[in-house]
Amino acid sequence: MRKHFACLLLSFIVIRLCAASAPAVPCWVFLESGYESQYPAEKALQPTGKALQRRALRGNGEWPEWIDRPLPVDWIEAVESTGVDVRTQSRWLRAVSVLATEQQQERLRTLPGVRELCPVLRGRRVTQPDLDASHINRLQYGDSQTQLEQIGVPTAHDRGLSGSGVLVLMIDSGYYKDHEALDESRVVGEWDFIFDDGDTQNGPEDIATQHNHGTATATALGAHVPGVLYGPAYNCSYLLAKTEDLRSETPIEEDYLVAALEWGEPLGADLASISLGYTDWYLQTDLDGQTAVCTQGVNQAIELGMVVVTSAGNSRVSDWGAIGTPADAFEVISTGAVDSAGELMYFSSPGPTADGRIKPEVVAMGGGVWCAGTDNVTHYRTAAGTSLSCPLVAGSAALILEAHPDWTPGLVRRALMFTADRAGAPDNDFGWGLVNLPAALDFQPGGDTLQISLQAGQLVLCWNAGLAQSYIVRSSDCAYGPFETVVAATADTMLVIQNVIGDATRFYQVRAFFEDAGVDQ
Repeated sequence: MRKHFACLLLSFIVIRLCAASAPAVPCWVFLESGYESQYPAEKALQPTGKALQRRALRGNGEWPEWIDRPLPVDWIEAVESTGVDVRTQSRWLRAVSVLATEQQQERLRTLPGVRELCPVLRGRRVTQPDLDASHINRLQYGDSQTQLEQIGVPTAHDRGLSGSGVLVLMIDSGYYKDHEALDESRVVGEWDFIFDDGDTQNGPEDIATQHNHGTATATALGAHVPGVLYGPAYNCSYLLAKTEDLRSETPIEEDYLVAALEWGEPLGADLASISLGYTDWYLQTDLDGQTAVCTQGVNQAIELGMVVVTSAGNSRVSDWGAIGTPADAFEVISTGAVDSAGELMYFSSPGPTADGRIKPEVVAMGGGVWCAGTDNVTHYRTAAGTSLSCPLVAGSAALILEAHPDWTPGLVRRALMFTADRAGAPDNDFGWGLVNLPAALDFQPGGDTLQISLQAGQLVLCWNAGLAQSYIVRSSDCAYGPFETVVAATADTMLVIQNVIGDATRFYQVRAFFEDAGVDQ
C-alpha cells in the first residue's frame, strides 16, 4: 500500500503544480511470473566464457534459462503502445523502466501481464569536502601510501598480487580516460547508460564535473603510477559503466544501476564497485535486503557469482542518518569510512538494516584519499567519503579473487569481515572493523554443507553451517527470489516441510545467523 500511496501522492503534487501538462516521470513496470516460456530464446545474450566460468565457480547453483533472455517482444510492444518512452529493460527483475505520465501509468496498470508499477528511485549523493593530505610522506606508493598501508595492501603486493586477471565493473558518473592513471589499454569495455553510447568520458552534453567522481573511484581502486598513485588492484582490467547524470537535480537513478549490472555480468565481470546509494522514496523499514529494486539487482549479481562492494553512504549527520540501498543487500560488502588514524569519519552512515543485520561490513580510509583529478592528465587530489573507502575495499577483494579464484562472493565477504580488527565485537559504526588484507588472504573457510531429500511428500532440508546459532528458511516461486515467505526460524539444522507434492515449483533459501558476531550468511 505504501508504494501505491507514494505514486498517488506524487501525482497529486504534479497535478496541483502543473495541471495543464503533467510531466512524465520514471517508473518501473514489472511483468508477472509465468511468462518465462515467452522469453525469446533466439535473442538470448551469449555470456562470455569468463562469465560462464565465474557462474560455475562462484555462482549459487543453477540459473534459469530466462536469465539471459530479453523480455517478451509482444509485452514490450504493448507497453510502448501506451505512448511511454522505455528507458531500460531488466532481464533479472522481469521489468522495464519507462517515462510515463499519470494517464499513461493508469493505462499500463490495465495491460495483461503487468504485476505492479513503482517509481524509479532517484536521489543525489551526499558529498564531503576534500581533506588536506599534505601530512602524507612520499614513499614507494606516493601519496597513496597511507590508505594502502592501513589495510595491508603493500604486503599483498609483496606476495605478487596485483589484480591480474580480475575484471572489475565500475558503476559511477563517468571517467577521464585521458588521465595517466586510467590506462585505457586495461579497459575491456565501456557503456554510457545516460546517452546510450560506448564512450564514458565527458561528451559535449555533459557538464564539466561529470567525470570527476568516477575518475576518483576508478583510480583509487586500480591506478598504477609509480611514485604517485597505486590502487590495490593496479593490474586489474576494467568495465566502465556511466550511470549518473549530473545535469539533473536527482542524478542517481536505480534503473541505470541495474542495467549496468546486467551489462557487466555476462561480459565476465568478477567484481562490481558501486560508490552510489539511494534513500529517496524508500523508508528505512524497506532496507531489509530484498525490497529495494537496486538491492534486488545486487542480490541477483551475487547469486551469479559476482562480488559486489558498495559504499555505506555519507548520511550519518543528515535527516536520514543511516545506510542507503543497495548497502542493505544480504551478501554485499558495504564499506564505512575512517581517517588515517582509524577513527570513524563523522559522515560515515551507520547500520543496522531493517531486519537487524549489522552494517557496514568493514571500513577503510575515507578521508584524505589520494586519487586522480580531472584538471589535466597529471592532476591528483584528495577526496573524502565512503565513495572512496569502497574502491579501496573492492580493490582488496580483487586481490583475494586473484589469490583464490574459486572463492564465492559470500566467502570473500566473510574473509574480509572475520579477519577485520573488530571482528570480535562488531557494531553498526565500524562493522567488523578495518580491513586486514593479509589476514583475509590467509582466511580458512569452514565446510558448510546442505542436503535436500524428498520423503513421502515431505521435503527434508539438513545443513551444517559451522558455528551458526540460528537459521532462517525462506521460500520463493523463483530461483532468484525475492525470498519473501518465511518458512521457519530455527536453531535446528534440519527442517521438515510438509505437503510439498503438487504442480507448483518452490525454491528455498537457508541463511545462517551468527548471533555472537551478528552476521547473516
